Amino acid sequence: MIGSEFYLPAWQDDHAESIQERLGRISSATQEVIGTVAKAEHAFLSC
Repeated sequence: MIGSEFYLPAWQDDHAESIQERLGRISSATQEVIGTVAKAEHAFLSC
């Protein structure tokens, strides 16, 4: 995982709940980006 080595040391002293919240936000944002790209790709291919 490229980039994950930066998150782990920065979060090492945080509570598990805080880390889980951050990961949840990252996951949600990732899903939104993927959905947006998929819609744009579909629209582009439909032209």
